[in-house]
Amino acid sequence: MYQVALASSELFLQSNPPTALLIDEVGFRKKGKMSACVSRQYLGCIGKTDNGQIAVAVGLSQSEYYTLIDMRLFMPKEWESDTIRREKCNIPEQEKHLSKPEIAKKIIEDALAKGVKSDYINFDALYGSAIFLLEYLVDKQLNFIGDIRSDQRIYFNYDPDEKCRVDKYIVSLSEDDFQKIDIRKSTKGILKEKFHYTKVQVLTTNHRWLDLILVVRKDADGKTKYSLTNMEDDHLIRFITKNFAYSSFLFPFYFV
Repeated sequence: MYQVALASSELFLQSNPPTALLIDEVGFRKKGKMSACVSRQYLGCIGKTDNGQIAVAVGLSQSEYYTLIDMRLFMPKEWESDTIRREKCNIPEQEKHLSKPEIAKKIIEDALAKGVKSDYINFDALYGSAIFLLEYLVDKQLNFIGDIRSDQRIYFNYDPDEKCRVDKYIVSLSEDDFQKIDIRKSTKGILKEKFHYTKVQVLTTNHRWLDLILVVRKDADGKTKYSLTNMEDDHLIRFITKNFAYSSFLFPFYFV
């Protein structure tokens, strides 16, 4: 699969639009208990908990083009010690339970080691809430923009006491604190959305400050979306425009 990844990476580098490394999980409904790593778990493909398998999928995307470059099966915790089912499914002994963000980190490490290149990494709130993953990306100086949950805690001025949830922070904002940015063409013309971004800090488990940018997006339907990124200024504007325009293209053919 990495031959596809390298070929796609080299092809995308020949064009001007930024290339995204997209991270997401995909679910597969399954009957029975003997398929590898099957369990009752939340499946995004149906929007509820059911019996099935989940894989962490990573792809490269540029504008409307995308390709899958890696996919790894998520092992639920109960499978780690289930020797009978592991043996029947030929699961190697060294394979252990990892969280989905931990799997994503390993995929990124392997992709970098094999020479896969991208301009930035994009992921949803499951991964954005994994502070260790953000810390890894900051340390590797890899551009990223990832969604976070509304209850994500942010800090200001490197002060442990100057903190709040992101959904509480935006209550203090006025319309003048947002700017309209052209996102993409639609059937009704150019789609514009309102954005606000500001410098914040996130505190790691070992009490280290991460300097990041909080991005808040307000859709025309009233929905609010929160993201964290390590990109700034005009660089940020260019990337968030492409991110919000095309991140929905991630592996739609697997959601069946």
